[in-house]
Amino acid sequence: MKSEQVRVGILGVSGYTGAELVRLVASHPRLELTWVSAKQSAGQRLEEVLPSVRGIPRLAELSIEPFEP
Repeated sequence: MKSEQVRVGILGVSGYTGAELVRLVASHPRLELTWVSAKQSAGQRLEEVLPSVRGIPRLAELSIEPFEP
């Protein structure tokens, strides 16, 4: 039985908890980070806000979406 990827989105990605969630999701074999959002960092690429993702395919290029509750 083949394991399917689970798509994940993170709200509040520019904060400490969001950064930790990115790290955990990126290292998990069945999770795929496909959406990120934050109020203050909207419009920036994820690598601009979290330099630790530079060079990681698909993560560095993610665009941070605006969040309006």
